[in-house]
Amino acid sequence: MLLATIGNGGGSAMIAATGSLVEITSDLSLLLHEVYGKLNKEDPNAGDLFKMVMQHAVSDKSPVWEKEAK
Repeated sequence: MLLATIGNGGGSAMIAATGSLVEITSDLSLLLHEVYGKLNKEDPNAGDLFKMVMQHAVSDKSPVWEKEAK
């Protein structure tokens, strides 16, 4: 099981993921798809912004890929 606690300045959330690497990756992809779809339906500009930010978040230069968590 993967477990992470994230903070957004006004609170925090705990995220848990279980299963194989394939299952976790699939679940994350589905989550991104659902969030993007809902944002894009309500406001295409918000959908485009979400897409751009997420593409940056998973790019090779993103701190997401640092070996040690800060």
